[in-house]
Amino acid sequence: MFEVLLIAIGTLFIIFPQWKEKRTKKRLDELRGGASEAYFEEHRSLEAYSPAGKWQTRLLGSVFLAFAVISLVLNHSN
Repeated sequence: MFEVLLIAIGTLFIIFPQWKEKRTKKRLDELRGGASEAYFEEHRSLEAYSPAGKWQTRLLGSVFLAFAVISLVLNHSN
């Protein structure tokens, strides 16, 4: 069951790598529009620490996917 979950997560990371970038951009737009900060210096931290790029997210998804497939094959080959 764990392998199936990792396969699903890995596939989502490969197909939709930009989800965090979109969320961060949307929140920055809200803060620039005058929304209140959820925590101390939220605006500054969102600008200073941008989310990982698409290739890092796809790489992480590929690692999840590879690990899950290998684990699934090894566990059920006996």
